[in-house]
This record gives sequence, C-alpha cells and structure tokens, in this order.
Amino acid sequence: MKSLCISVFALVALAVAFPAVPAHSQPVDALQPAPARPTLLFNPNTSERCGWFFISESNVSYVPLDSHEPSDKFMVDDSIGLMKNVGSRNAVGASMDAIIAQGDVHYAPTVRYKRWYGTRSVDLMLGYTSSIENGPTGPILTARYSPARLIHMQVGACRFQELFYPNNDPYLPLEERKSLRVFAGIGFGGVPGVALWGVQAAGLLIAMAALAGDN
Repeated sequence: MKSLCISVFALVALAVAFPAVPAHSQPVDALQPAPARPTLLFNPNTSERCGWFFISESNVSYVPLDSHEPSDKFMVDDSIGLMKNVGSRNAVGASMDAIIAQGDVHYAPTVRYKRWYGTRSVDLMLGYTSSIENGPTGPILTARYSPARLIHMQVGACRFQELFYPNNDPYLPLEERKSLRVFAGIGFGGVPGVALWGVQAAGLLIAMAALAGDN
C-alpha cells in the first residue's frame, strides 16, 4: 500500500510539472502566422487593413447662387488621388479634383486629412483652383463626415466668380464679381465613386449625341 501511494503521488507531481497540451487546443496564432496586411487597397480602409488606399470619389453639392438656371446651383466634384494611414487613426494624402460648376470644369489640387473612428471618419480638405471662368476660384475648404467607409456628407466654403457684361451690353468689357459661398452635399468613394464616373460619362455621351442629332 505504501509503495502504491508513493507511485500515485509521483504521477500527480509529474502531471503538474509537465502538463500535456494537445496540439488542437493551442491558439491558431501559435500554429499559423497572421496573414500579411495589404500594402494598398482600392477602397478606403483603416491602418489595420492597409497602409495606403486610393481616392476615387464623386460628389454633388448644392450652392445657393443667385441664378435663374437650376443647374447653376449644383456643383459636381470628381476626385482621384492617394492617402496613407499614419498611426492607428490618422491618414494624410492628396488628390486632383475636377469640379463641374456653371457649365465649366475647374481643376483643384487638394490636400487631405482623415481621422478614423472605427469604420466612420471625419475629413478636412483644402484645395485651390486658379480658374478664370464662372464658378469656384481660389481656396476651397471642405469638412466631411463619413458614417461608413464609402459614403460621406460634406459642407464647405469657397469664393464663386461671376463674369458679366455691365447693363447686359455685350459691347462693354466683361466685369467680374466674387462672393463667398457655402455649399453642402453628399458623395461616394471607392467602387461606388467609380460607378458614378461611368454614369456621368454615359450622360455626357448621350448629351453629345442629342446635340449632334439636332445639327
């Protein structure tokens, strides 16, 4: 009996000193390395998902202008660029924006800052256009809130330039008038933004075909 007790005690001591851990009970991370994080993604995403991501956006905003043409009160802004995630919650980058306003296209290089809050984010953007046509001119400041990664709401301000003939007399030299305007709108990024580029291109082709048919 004494030898049996000694044997049982020895087995218990060995079990405590060297516990057996079955292979199937080990954490997956201990058996398989974590997949590498992609360097570049097409859709915007956080630093946990990628280091860089593309900017491919399409936005439409309402501008309260004194115009009899309803279309003059809307501004379409298409952007293409690149952003880099810096740290866990910040991203910085730049884009080239093509702004369609009052029948003219205005190009605006833009610097951007994004602050991530999970899948939501807040953006600040500062662009500049030196256009001499009707529409936005000079600095363009925009603030944006994204409730999800591919959709956003924005508000901004810029100076709008209006060229006109004094007294509506086309024989007089053109004059210009500039006023500060606030705009607000909605937009989409990533794949939905590119899809809206296609919609715009199709609309332009249809309009060109209609004009050619009239001639």
